[in-house]
Amino acid sequence: MPELKSVSHWDVVVLGASFSGSLMASLLAKSGLKVAIVDSGTHPRFAIGESSTPSADLILSQIVQDYSLDRLAPLCRYGTWSRIYPHLRHGCKRGFSYVWHGKESGYQATTDHDCELLVAASESDELADTQWYRADVDQFFFEQALELEVGDWTSSIVEEIEQVPPHGWSLTIRRSGRVEQLRSDFVIDASGANGVLLSSLGIADTTHTLRTETAAVFSHFDDIPLCNDWLSHHEAIIEDFPYFVDHSAVHHLTKEGWLWQLRFDGGPTSVGFVSTPNSAASSEMKSIFEAGDWGHPKNRFPASLFGNAHFSSVPGKAFSTGRLQRLRQSGAGTNWAAVPSTIGFIDPLHSTGIAHSLSGIQRLADIIVSGKLSTRDNDLDAYSQSILTELRLIDEMVSGCYRSLWDFELFSAWTMVYFAAATTFERNYNSGRRDFLCSGNSSFRETVSTLSHSLDELNASDRSAKRIAEHISLIREMLAPFNHVGLFAPPIPGMYSKTAAPKD
Repeated sequence: MPELKSVSHWDVVVLGASFSGSLMASLLAKSGLKVAIVDSGTHPRFAIGESSTPSADLILSQIVQDYSLDRLAPLCRYGTWSRIYPHLRHGCKRGFSYVWHGKESGYQATTDHDCELLVAASESDELADTQWYRADVDQFFFEQALELEVGDWTSSIVEEIEQVPPHGWSLTIRRSGRVEQLRSDFVIDASGANGVLLSSLGIADTTHTLRTETAAVFSHFDDIPLCNDWLSHHEAIIEDFPYFVDHSAVHHLTKEGWLWQLRFDGGPTSVGFVSTPNSAASSEMKSIFEAGDWGHPKNRFPASLFGNAHFSSVPGKAFSTGRLQRLRQSGAGTNWAAVPSTIGFIDPLHSTGIAHSLSGIQRLADIIVSGKLSTRDNDLDAYSQSILTELRLIDEMVSGCYRSLWDFELFSAWTMVYFAAATTFERNYNSGRRDFLCSGNSSFRETVSTLSHSLDELNASDRSAKRIAEHISLIREMLAPFNHVGLFAPPIPGMYSKTAAPKD
């Protein structure tokens, strides 16, 4: 029989040691609570969800200030990160870049940039956002938690979670052949797709209610050619670009799906293909990724985009997923809660994951640390409902882009829905209006819903140029109250250089 050790007592147990769980634990420990992290794995470990945004920088900067987490401050800017933590692998992210390969003859350069869309998210490399090399960054956040005397229960399997009257918790875990018990007043589920606590509580899966339906194949590769060089070779007018295109989240688009490229300084490039699950594109690109056969006739993209690319030593193979989307019915209850990435996930298209996680962590920590016990249940319910509202709004915005992917001009207009939400959120954040991506604004939610319905009508019609133009005009008109940065009116077609929120 395994040895049963003595019971240990904690104020909060956090399930999951990714950056979300570790940061959550750090905020609570910094506030004087006794916290433990439980995770089945160890660090370092491969992970994706690597593209940060100005929203993420804003929130992380505020968290650092509120909780005096000075060691994390350099991560809020590419310039400071590069100078102070060059060993934590990262990349420069100036914005979002889209390259259209969906014409019969593939990508074609024109003076009007008909196959290109670049949207700046930062004014300079110094103030830029970052691509997070998650193996390094997650470990860094975890080590920060340990420095704050958070209990380390990694390499531990949760065998049972029980509610202990009147409101506590008992967790039975197995580590190194030993069975141990943790008692806790509060439990936070930051275990992502595993949903350890949510599954134990029987929280229903409501993924079927989401509109977005995609799967991915991905890995890290060495020797991926520069996209800037590839575009220049194909006669793109790169002098018009508002930033060096490889310093961005690069999206290569076809009518069937899209390919991401996220470049890390002096290191690998994260590459993934996203499309409808079980489609021909999904299965064929999966085989191409696994074999590294970039010249295969079924490759949806030119082999020259990949050059002599080969797997990086970590992870050394390709991964493929089933449906990426997931959603739970609830995200909090009496003395328990989950972070946003455990409650649900939509898609990598708009790089919302890091910012949404930080936003939820900020709010949840405030409830636990500063909230009154007499109102905590109501506060937790409000937190849960807000996260669900945010996920459904992201779903609507993302699914609109996928439903527009058959026409690049239409797709580009639908990306403006997200950019209107993001730039308005960033504009409002420092004034205290912090509903993520304007999800608390009923007018904005109604706008997105109306546009989504109109898009469905367009897709059910003859899809004529006239109908496309009418729909794009409607998008422009309805987004006007949320358009503070000149969306739909770039000085050079497709080139947005001044959408970034000011940074200190």
